[in-house]
Amino acid sequence: MVPSLLLFFLLAYTTHNASADDRPNILLLLTDDQDVVLGSFDHMPHLKTHLQDKGVTFENGFVHTPICCPSRSQILTGRYTHHGVAHNNSRSGNCYGDEWIHQIENQHTYAIHAKEAGYHTAYAGKYLNAYGYGDDKKVPPGWDRWFGLVGNSIYYDYSIIEGGIGKNMMVQHHGKDYAKDYLPDLLFNQTMKVLDELPEPWLVVLSWPSPHGPFTPAPWAKDTMAGIKAPRTESYNASSEYQEQKHWLLRQLNPISNSTAAEVDTYYQRRLETLKSVDDHIDKIMSKLDDKGQDPVVVYTSDNGFQFGQHRLAMDKRHLYENDIRVPFVVRGPGIPGPRKWSPIVSNIDIAPTFMDIMGLPEAKEGMDGISFWDYVRGKTDHEFQNRRDLLISYHGEADPHCGMADCPPVYDGVWWMPDSFNNTYNCVRTLAVDDDSIYCRFEDDQSFVEFYDIAQNPHQLANDYPTLNQVERQKYEYRLKELLK
Repeated sequence: MVPSLLLFFLLAYTTHNASADDRPNILLLLTDDQDVVLGSFDHMPHLKTHLQDKGVTFENGFVHTPICCPSRSQILTGRYTHHGVAHNNSRSGNCYGDEWIHQIENQHTYAIHAKEAGYHTAYAGKYLNAYGYGDDKKVPPGWDRWFGLVGNSIYYDYSIIEGGIGKNMMVQHHGKDYAKDYLPDLLFNQTMKVLDELPEPWLVVLSWPSPHGPFTPAPWAKDTMAGIKAPRTESYNASSEYQEQKHWLLRQLNPISNSTAAEVDTYYQRRLETLKSVDDHIDKIMSKLDDKGQDPVVVYTSDNGFQFGQHRLAMDKRHLYENDIRVPFVVRGPGIPGPRKWSPIVSNIDIAPTFMDIMGLPEAKEGMDGISFWDYVRGKTDHEFQNRRDLLISYHGEADPHCGMADCPPVYDGVWWMPDSFNNTYNCVRTLAVDDDSIYCRFEDDQSFVEFYDIAQNPHQLANDYPTLNQVERQKYEYRLKELLK
């Protein structure tokens, strides 16, 4: 009996490890401020060939918060803002603040869970906007290989913190030499290196600065998009009739002048040119993986969308409009049919719980607000994911307490000023269902101002549709908003 019992346990152990080894690798490709509404996908042919044509393009990809640091903290944890992640881009707003470092980061990121699951992990690129400032230089827990940008997106003149589990931490300083220092290429080269060196199963993240400002393309891509103008959508440079129906901050915006419009077009072109490097990197990475016979789950998305003149916002995000909250969202991998375009809501908060299912850690989804899309993208029925009707959208305004605006006084460089304030704090219900395609937003200001848009009838969100709602409809959205904020 003893030999048979021993054989049973050996077989069980071998079967378990074979199963673990069969778990797919995971590759997260993250851009910074990439629009989807304004057509940046149309200029990325390699992304189309390698990802969209071989996987699922979600046509309704959203972020919970349309600004860098909160969105990135939500990607890492699968949590809504009011459940402990970053509120804004400042340390005081928990962007690499004390609560993040001592409570969230050490327990609740997908990197921590990946190590629990036996995955080998690597990260290259932008992390959180306030990461690495001052004396707080460390490698976040959960990463075997770490190559993290200090601070916000930039292309030259920056620092990198390098290290990882079992490795000494070091700080690298980079200058202005394209061949040695252009950050998108440096991150790509680091990713190619770890793809050769990490044992399977692995989780690798490549987080480019592109196409975030200062919109610096590689020299070979410079001027390749000259002549292309930012789309003049119906909401571009919206009239006073429409602006006066919006919340206080939007009512402060002047019409876009001809000179500002020309600058907007120049920056739009440069953003597309920075994405040429991203597209080239995708081609090389996916070709390398194909040559190695590896078919990882690949998720491609951005931390928020972007505006180029819509609602008089010359260049920005952080607002409740479709340009800001919609992001590219493409998934390919083993068992995922393609090409497909699918319509259910998918969000940045869904990435972490999906990784948990892929890794075989469904219990780690406890405490996450997102919903895994792993079964759905493989063609399995998933009522929870595919029947989701709505998503919470939240933003906490960031401002100088002396005036309540982001800058006191606002700094205008001839094109743009920071359109943010304390009373640019809102919570929204973004509903997407057969019978309701809308967004209902309540501002935390002295008016409890509400913007509501029936997206089906008012896709450019021009007139504020709130006055058209009857009392029952208003109460319905208010009740749902309170539910989502629990």
